[in-house]
Amino acid sequence: MAHGPDALACSAVPALPASLEPNAACRRSAGDCLKSAPTMVWLWAVLDVAVAGLLVLTVRLLKKTPEQTVVATLSSPPIPEAL
Repeated sequence: MAHGPDALACSAVPALPASLEPNAACRRSAGDCLKSAPTMVWLWAVLDVAVAGLLVLTVRLLKKTPEQTVVATLSSPPIPEAL
């Protein structure tokens, strides 16, 4: 594999900075925001329900005392012993 200035067969052209202009075709109008609103509302609603559900489960878990957790674990059916 060749290394050095002969590795590329094209010459570099320096980039000259120029003034930038806003692209009118890419501007969002108020109508565009309203069109995407139903999708955004559903997304945030689903996320809110998921977070609320996790908070409820966390509070229920934190309200349990360690004794309740141990009793629930010990009340499972015993494992049969090998012959």
